[in-house]
Amino acid sequence: MSSALSNVKQYKKKTTSTNESQIRQLITRWMDATRAGDIDTVLGLMADDVVFLLPGRPPMYKAEFASISRAVLLALPGPSSSSNRPWPQRFDLQA
Repeated sequence: MSSALSNVKQYKKKTTSTNESQIRQLITRWMDATRAGDIDTVLGLMADDVVFLLPGRPPMYKAEFASISRAVLLALPGPSSSSNRPWPQRFDLQA
């Protein structure tokens, strides 16, 4: 029985480590794409039925997030022909 318990603990530790690594990689990709102004990559990292819950406002769905993100990028200073315009430094994300 002790051996079986040990195996379960090792499995949980390995699974947690793998899951944590995958989550960290996803967050890094999201942040890198956001910094680069690559909204299409950010949207590709989301499920189609994602829901953002923000205090003081109704739920926001993927289409609205995409629309707002693109509008913000277009409003930023820089060449208007660039669809992947990087965010200015003042918008840099913190890890």
